[in-house]
Amino acid sequence: MDQKVYIDILKNVIPYAKRFLGRGFIYQQDNDPKHRAAKVRKWFRQHRVTFLEWPSQSRDLNIIEPLWDELQRRLVNK
Repeated sequence: MDQKVYIDILKNVIPYAKRFLGRGFIYQQDNDPKHRAAKVRKWFRQHRVTFLEWPSQSRDLNIIEPLWDELQRRLVNK
């Protein structure tokens, strides 16, 4: 997938989200290069989409990692 395909997907997803989630929804994406492309950022501005800034590769914000750690601790202690 490239930035053009991503924008085509956004063209379908964003109107649906605005209709069903309300105008105040916040779109979340990671820091994939196609997500940060100038054309994509411009598309978001033109369509007045608010998105959540997300630090790249942030283990602290990945909710599954602490769960895996806890599971491993519990399995080792049995």
